[in-house]
Amino acid sequence: MIIYLADLCHTGSGRSPNTVPLAAGYLSASIKKQFSGMEVTIFRDPNRLLQSVRKKFPDMVGFSIYLWSETLSGFIAKKIKEISKKTLIVAGGASIWDDDYELQRFMQMHPYYDVCIPNEGELSIINLVDHYSRNGKLVLDERIDGCALIASDGSLLRGPYIMPKVSDIPSPYLTGELDSFLSDNYYPLMQTMRGCSYGCTFCVAGNSIWSNIKNFEIERVFEEFNYIKRKAKDTFLFITDDNFGIYGERDVKIAEFIMKSFHEDKYPSRIHVYTAKIVTDYVLRIVEIMAPINEFGMSFQSLNKEVIKTLERTNIKFDKFEKYLQWAKEKKILTSSEMIMGFPYETLETYIGGLEELILSGADSVYCYNLRLINGTNLATRKSRERYQLKTMFRLTERTYGCYEGTNVAETEEIVVATDSLSFEDFKTGRTHGLFLHLVSGATYFSELMYIMIKLGLPGEKIISFLTMHDYNKYTRMQSLLKEYNTRVEGELFQNKEECEKHACLLMSKEKVLPEVKLNFIYTGRIMFDDILRNELFGLIKEFVCMHSKKDKNINWFFTEYLDTILNKQIVAFVKDEKAVIKGQTRILLDLIRHDKILSVNDLLAEKRVSVDFVLHNDTIDFIDSNCIDNGLDEAIISDIYKNLDRYGLMRQRKYAV
Repeated sequence: MIIYLADLCHTGSGRSPNTVPLAAGYLSASIKKQFSGMEVTIFRDPNRLLQSVRKKFPDMVGFSIYLWSETLSGFIAKKIKEISKKTLIVAGGASIWDDDYELQRFMQMHPYYDVCIPNEGELSIINLVDHYSRNGKLVLDERIDGCALIASDGSLLRGPYIMPKVSDIPSPYLTGELDSFLSDNYYPLMQTMRGCSYGCTFCVAGNSIWSNIKNFEIERVFEEFNYIKRKAKDTFLFITDDNFGIYGERDVKIAEFIMKSFHEDKYPSRIHVYTAKIVTDYVLRIVEIMAPINEFGMSFQSLNKEVIKTLERTNIKFDKFEKYLQWAKEKKILTSSEMIMGFPYETLETYIGGLEELILSGADSVYCYNLRLINGTNLATRKSRERYQLKTMFRLTERTYGCYEGTNVAETEEIVVATDSLSFEDFKTGRTHGLFLHLVSGATYFSELMYIMIKLGLPGEKIISFLTMHDYNKYTRMQSLLKEYNTRVEGELFQNKEECEKHACLLMSKEKVLPEVKLNFIYTGRIMFDDILRNELFGLIKEFVCMHSKKDKNINWFFTEYLDTILNKQIVAFVKDEKAVIKGQTRILLDLIRHDKILSVNDLLAEKRVSVDFVLHNDTIDFIDSNCIDNGLDEAIISDIYKNLDRYGLMRQRKYAV
């Protein structure tokens, strides 16, 4: 039996996502363990899959479908049906509904999928392969455990789901299933546990079946890590656990194991991991251990109690959040939090108020996102849409497009633009607020500034709203840029998926590549890398300080000095001739900032000016050396700057003369 497993990525602007096909790896390893003589091949590249299908018709093609590959998978599945009508097409992954009504509707809308597998697929696909092997085909009206199909009478036919034991699932790394992808420079993914004990309705991990958490044996995790370390070309590591740290001492040992490798061999150079939502002493130990290559994220998504109840979300208590922020400051560990705009019952005022509360608490970075409705989640069901009057529009997702055998294909995302408590005008205001939030806090250009303001009695958390609501009559360059930004915010939205896809394909046919779509990245860069715009922004900040300083000349002088002699020199402009070191002098000393010892301006001043060097981070030097930025920064490069360089890379480090 010939089986192809497709965990596809787009190729129009590099590989996106550029991660190993871990899900397909688990399925392949499980099939081979159960059945001898099976020919199983994993595909990431869509064109290579179609070429292989034409050379040798497979008996079965299984697709792992996610929000970044839904349209692509459907297009390729339909193509395969045209090439080989007898090939059985199977769809699984996070985008496959567990809800019967939504699952039947999905299968009716995508008739080229013969079988769908909701939830974890290792046991279910084994049952399907066994069924096909015994019958030589799919028997239309026979139930298959863990699988769903449309019966001959048009009804949904589902077999009972049996959850696989993680101890029975072989490692796709240790069996060699993913070797070719590691050697081809895909980012490695590691899964040390499965499941999430929280039921957030907007998240694919909120499924009640996924609430059954279980972990892989720690020795297997260690073996996988060492295997990846030997084989991987890329030094970035992504741990996919929804709540790393939830297994206490076990997870601490994994963190120690990884960081021992980092300190001895510089692997991994970076890591992405979500720690457990409810912070325990174990989580704090993990955060401290991993601090050199990771930050401490504690996210709320909303601080509105009615919203949190509706979403069935569990948040950390706010007083504990503030306690842990203080703990992190003392340990010199960077912190972050995030919010999402567009939830039921959230208003613009409560949303912005929540963001300001997070900033006021002292988090180093605060991020914001638009609410996406994701297939497979409870909030995206027709019932929830109607109940909460969710109005949505569609836009392109970042770099998920390509041309496959002459046909242009692009992914879209569905975002909430209005609810019964949030108007479309509120949404647009929230988008402008989000731009300035990213500029000020998310990219951390002005996080330190806000922190100092708050410590000196100024409402630093309000500066983002100030920038959002300003009339800009005296700042013509900024006024023009924001007008352009708002035009693009509206211009990127389409009434339906089909219109959005048509627009993308038209652009691709004319320009070959799509414009970058992370507008907050692009316009943050446009402001910070342009001398005139940056000076106007500094002027706006000085205006804000003057407005709230009660005419205190000492405070006004201090912030002017800070902006002009320190912050302006720290910001990297990403020009080709960027100097590695810029020398300066200032009276402002900032050593006490992270220790909450600021009482007045005088606490931050030396008696006379001292010398300070502003030094480029090595990551920044490497980025500039490897990117062609002689003729200015195009949108793709700006987007890459914010995706690939952490906060150190965006800002020069300060080194005071001893």
